[in-house]
Amino acid sequence: MSKEVIRSVDQLKSGDHISYPCKFCISTTHHALVVADNIAADTIKIIHVAERKCREAGEKKFEVREDAVCVSERIKEGKLCRYKYAPHQCREPFDVIGMAKDMIGDFDFNRFSNNCSHFARSCKAKPEPVESSGEADAGCKPKGASRGKCYGYGDSGGKKCYGYGDSGGKKRYGYGDSGRSTFYM
Repeated sequence: MSKEVIRSVDQLKSGDHISYPCKFCISTTHHALVVADNIAADTIKIIHVAERKCREAGEKKFEVREDAVCVSERIKEGKLCRYKYAPHQCREPFDVIGMAKDMIGDFDFNRFSNNCSHFARSCKAKPEPVESSGEADAGCKPKGASRGKCYGYGDSGGKKCYGYGDSGGKKRYGYGDSGRSTFYM
């Protein structure tokens, strides 16, 4: 995967994985997914992981949410980037956005193992296939589904997992705990 600098908002498309410098930490980049391009002058709609707007004093909580952001300054400074995936490595834009929208809500943030970059990549990239065993593999095979290839991301230790797979001839994506999966077709 490589990245390219965006010179115009017209270069962006729905489903793109983008990054730009974080406002509060100079050495960190923030990752997001483009939901709608050019909704107003140099403004795009994104889905990303962010700190919850209303929070208790002293508590840091994170969520996946949809926001409109102006990108004109980042474009002028050459600091807005799009990640380029090989066609066989990424999902279709409709699936990227659908998966991201399904995750809107609370997010179990960890700076090193579950951050905005992990979120964007888990929605955009197709994980390598693993043979399913007939059990709920990494949260991406519904109970009673036929054996087949299952694409998943996450751990099955009771935490939220994300998956995309082929079950009984139907493409599915979803998330859930091990053994209790929610899927959308």
